[in-house]
Order: sequence, then C-alpha cells, then structure tokens
Amino acid sequence: MLLSKGLYQKERILWIDIAKGYGIFFIVLGHVLRTGVVRQFLYSFHVPFFFILSGLTYRPSERTMNFFKKRFKTILIPYFVFGLISILIYRILAIYIDVDFELRTGILENIVGMFYGNPRTDLMKWNLPLWFLPSLFSTMFIAEILESILDKHIQKQKWLRAVVVFLCLFLGLVLHNAIKQYDIKLPFFLESLFFLLGFFELGVFISPLIQKKEISEKIKKRPATSLLMSLCLILIGLFASLINGSTEVIAISYGSYPILFVVSAISISFGLIIVSFITPSTLQIQLIGFSSLSILLLHKFPILLFQFIIPFTKKALEKPSSLLGFVTSLIVSVLTIFLCLLASKVIEKLLPEILGKKREVE
Repeated sequence: MLLSKGLYQKERILWIDIAKGYGIFFIVLGHVLRTGVVRQFLYSFHVPFFFILSGLTYRPSERTMNFFKKRFKTILIPYFVFGLISILIYRILAIYIDVDFELRTGILENIVGMFYGNPRTDLMKWNLPLWFLPSLFSTMFIAEILESILDKHIQKQKWLRAVVVFLCLFLGLVLHNAIKQYDIKLPFFLESLFFLLGFFELGVFISPLIQKKEISEKIKKRPATSLLMSLCLILIGLFASLINGSTEVIAISYGSYPILFVVSAISISFGLIIVSFITPSTLQIQLIGFSSLSILLLHKFPILLFQFIIPFTKKALEKPSSLLGFVTSLIVSVLTIFLCLLASKVIEKLLPEILGKKREVE
C-alpha cells in the first residue's frame, strides 16, 4: 500500500498503481460486506496480495537505521495519527450507534492498545483496518534484516530465496493452531510474522522476473491470452477458497485446509497482477492505487455512515447476499473510495506529513 524503494525509486510504475487500485477496492468491499460468499472470496487473498505487492517494490537499504527512519515516517506516523483520531471519533460514535467499541474501556487504555498494535486484543476495536500498518512495518523491518543476510549469498544461489519463501509460509501454517490455542498476542501482530513474511518474500522473489521488459511486453502484446490466463488463476483461487471456507488473517483463521489459503492467495494475486499489466490507463484506476494508503486510513468512517446512519443503505447492507444488498455494497464501496480521495486531497494540502508525505515547496 505504500510507496517503497525499488521499482518506485525513479518513477512510478503504472501497473503497480493499478494493482494497488484493484487491491484497495477489494479491501473496502470486503469491509462493507459483513457475510456471504463474496466476502469469503475477498478475504482469501486481499491481505496477502498487498504483502506480495510490498515485496515487489522493496529493495534493501544500505543502512538499517535509514530504513527504520523512512518507514517510521511513511508507515507508523500515519498509523499513530489516525489511530488517535479514530479512538476519539469512535468514543463519540459509541454513545449514539453500535460500533463494536468497548464503552467500559477508557481512551487511555485504547491508546495503549494502539501502541501495542495487535488487532486481536480488545483494545483495538476502533478503525480495525489500521492493523495492517504496524504489521507491515514489523514484517518489512524483519525482511530488511533477512535481506541483508541473503544479499551476501543470493547472487550465486538464487534458490535460497525460494527456500525462504517456502519455510516462512510453512512455519506460518504450522504455528497458526498453536497461536490460537495459547491465545498468543504479540506487539505489532508479530504472531503472524512468518505467514505474512512469506508473501512479502514471494514478492521480492518474483520481482526480478516481472521487471524483465520481455515479460511485460509479452503480456501486453497478447491481452486475450493474458486475460484467459488471469481468469484461470482467479478461478483456481476461487475454487480453493470455496473448499477452504472462511479465512481471516487478523483472526489467525486460515480455513479448514490452511494450505488452500496459500493456494488461493497466490493464485488470485498472480491473476490480478496479470490483469494490472493489461488494464488501460484510461480507466484511471491507478489514481486509486496511488492513494491506497489514504483510503486505508480513512475508509472505515464513510462505511460506518452507510452501515449505521443512512436508512436505505443500512437496511440494504444488512442482507449482503441479496441482489440489492450486493449492488448496494458495490455502490457504497465506490462512494467510500471517492469520499476518501476527496478527504485525502484536503489533507495533502494542509498536513501531508500525517499521510507520510513531504510538503511541496512552492
């Protein structure tokens, strides 16, 4: 979701922004929908998809401290600022509507929960999607250390990175039952580190291949074939998710057959990457991808408006599996993104620093 080093170092890469645009739309739609098969499908890939994209745009820093400072500004400052804002807003909203906020819990306790950064605690009920940021920060920080070690050996033995990807995903799947059984809740959601690091490292692993000009040109020159390949990958992922059942990363819930969660996430993510290559820029979805961080930070507020305040959408969204409910969910998702983009523009003009951006010098 963030502008990382690597592919973005000199100029923006169009297909990456397009991929982020698709990804953040699916995130928003998944949060609008409360139940149903579509929600189950979206939750089977949307979080891993963003970790793969983050790995694709990653390149190790020369100094770990430089990496820490930069990521603190671009990831943690937005998290802490909007975390505080969210705690205050939810505290007020909880007086009037049911927003799943513990009224008995004081503001101070929730601020402690914000610094702890684990969505599985009762102290992070406010604006729950923000969990992604501390988790991404911790994953990238560990990846930075790991990459500094791998860099010394990877040139001659590229298979090492494939081994790292496999081991991380394997450990994530093996440990998830123990994490749930013993109710392990670590700072910055570190109990999910191996699993999410596996997807991040997968992005790092495939990055050199995707950067090859002949690969991108081949995909673009054969849009029909590429679209068919993408559709097959997405259908494989859909089939896997239907068999596997409901999944949710923040609940450490990987379905009936956790290996199918990995299959679904990777298959659909690769399918969406191919689609991103052949999506025409005239659709302007890259503008949504460019503002994906802002949408992540802000989208929960308009969703609450549509789910709890506006009578028509409130009623329709209570039945997401109905045709009216699903169509309403799509419309609400689009409107939510539009409102977030407007708010983002205002914030960028007034206080760009809280979005992790530099103030433009006139």
